[in-house]
Amino acid sequence: MTTIPSSILIQPRFLSGSVQAIPSKSDGHRQLICAALSNQDTTLEIGPDPLSDDIQATINCIRALGARVVREDDQSLRVHPVRRDSRAPAEIVIDCGESGSTLRFMLPIVAVLGRTGRIVGRGRLPERPIQLLIDALSEHGITFSGRKLPFTMNGQLKGGTFRMPGDISSQYISGLLFALPLAEEDSVIELTSPLESAAYVDMTLTTLKHFGIDIETGADGYFIRGRQRLVSPERVVTEGDWSNGAFFLAAGAMNTPVNVAGLPPDSAQPDAIIIQTINEFGSDAIRVRNGYSVFPKPMKGVIFSARNAPDLVPIVSVLACAAQGTTRIINAGRLRLKESDRLQAISQNLRALGADIDEDAETLTIHGSGSLRGGDVDSFGDHRIVMAMAIASTICSEPIRISGWEAVEKSYPTFFEDFRSLGGSANVLDWE
Repeated sequence: MTTIPSSILIQPRFLSGSVQAIPSKSDGHRQLICAALSNQDTTLEIGPDPLSDDIQATINCIRALGARVVREDDQSLRVHPVRRDSRAPAEIVIDCGESGSTLRFMLPIVAVLGRTGRIVGRGRLPERPIQLLIDALSEHGITFSGRKLPFTMNGQLKGGTFRMPGDISSQYISGLLFALPLAEEDSVIELTSPLESAAYVDMTLTTLKHFGIDIETGADGYFIRGRQRLVSPERVVTEGDWSNGAFFLAAGAMNTPVNVAGLPPDSAQPDAIIIQTINEFGSDAIRVRNGYSVFPKPMKGVIFSARNAPDLVPIVSVLACAAQGTTRIINAGRLRLKESDRLQAISQNLRALGADIDEDAETLTIHGSGSLRGGDVDSFGDHRIVMAMAIASTICSEPIRISGWEAVEKSYPTFFEDFRSLGGSANVLDWE
């Protein structure tokens, strides 16, 4: 039986007030993995349930490897690590859900632990690129039953030299950085092209260092000493999420002031660039005692490169509609391989709302007029498309209806609760 996605109707209202940033999905993935591979239990202050679907996917995967993850209190999880000397099942199932990060991180980890694993995923995940990572692992002792999910992998990952492009997915590099310190041999990762989304790799290195792992960074790659051990710091705190906080910060730039509390000023998260971007548009984004506040001012078009912060493109596109003049979003081709073809999804939806937008292989060009009309849009099964369209409602003259709004559960299950707390009107519609 086919499930028909439900719709949510959003009335055009300004958002104002303050909202607390949710814990960072990017930070949480990394902390959970390091905790699962470390020498003793770790408490993660990762926030209350419900956790995002992507974080839950990583939790399910480390449980399949043998870790125990239990809720310690309303804000914390306790991770009891994988025991490498324990007897493992003949074959484990690694269910990555729809999480690209989980998949690309787990493949090298399953390989270095020497487990036989059946790797599965849902949604668009089987279509998302992993071939170069499979090739690299295949050259170092791992066999795969296929080249596309679902497949079975087995073998013992050997260290050595791994040559990887830096402009396909930084998650390939992060996955290898998690695994190779545990290999018997020393390893080198050689980047054959400049690294894009480098800040995500910096996040991985920072988390690994916090767990006692030493990795040397060079001009064109990384040297990883083998036979290292992750040492738990016993308690870690997950940062506030810049990627999701960006949606409400953008709302403040377009209409009335909004504050997002709990965003770390010294974070390696690449989407912290939203503050600089809002200021370039012409609004006023500033650091305050409890986070960041944004005050609206007349905005003009900008040039925004998606090379290092691709997840900001949906909400930057909405900011471009709220500005006067032309905005060009460049270096955005990789967004076609996300949970949706995000360039197509953004273009189709914003046109449905009355925007003047042009799309090509790598670029969006948006001719902003300061407002949108409203209308019916589709989530394309993509959490960031849903959130961007919800924020777009604040510059619409008519309501927006979003089909498939439940996609927000992938990264921000409480998004519409926070949206309503700032004065937004969002009502789920029953199908007739």
